[in-house]
Amino acid sequence: MPRFLFLLKYRTNISEGCGRKSDKELIQFLSIALGALAEVETQYLIAVRLQFVNDNQDTVDMCLKVKQLLFRIKKLFETEGVKCEG
Repeated sequence: MPRFLFLLKYRTNISEGCGRKSDKELIQFLSIALGALAEVETQYLIAVRLQFVNDNQDTVDMCLKVKQLLFRIKKLFETEGVKCEG
């Protein structure tokens, strides 16, 4: 899977959330970004299983790192009182 598709999928949700009026809306879009990331992971695993693409540990690692980062950012907004400066 081309990495730009992976990056595009979740980043557009985050940028849309940042453009909203409240941190609550940003948190919602971070959740949507996490869902989009899960979709991309699933599509990648299916493509590997069907042998459309080769299994690439870098792609798997990148998905995991992005997922961890999104969870941390979401937690900061939910529990730490971080505010969006948009």
